[in-house]
Amino acid sequence: MLNRTNLELNSGFLKFLFSLKRSHKRFISMFLDSIFLLTAFWCALFVRLDVINILSLGHFWALGFSLIPISIMGFYRLGLYRTVLRYLGFQALDAIFWGVFLSTISLVLISYFF
Repeated sequence: MLNRTNLELNSGFLKFLFSLKRSHKRFISMFLDSIFLLTAFWCALFVRLDVINILSLGHFWALGFSLIPISIMGFYRLGLYRTVLRYLGFQALDAIFWGVFLSTISLVLISYFF
């Protein structure tokens, strides 16, 4: 249930986030994207293979952790973090599309060679 205290706490947290320097916001975005990428990777593996023991296989961990820097670097080079921090518009959607495309291609190529 939302009450006045919760709204004030959330508003304070948002004010704190908006008051951070651009470089700190960019780092937070990259960190959260890394977590989301790894989570999506593991969820996709669970759905595809339908087994939980894949967590013990090292080559899947290597694949997941090699995907993160490639994807984040691609997102950064495409200007996703700069664009999202300024405004969200067509330029951001274009950067998101190409970032996801690059991430998918790198995942396919890395998984082909592992």
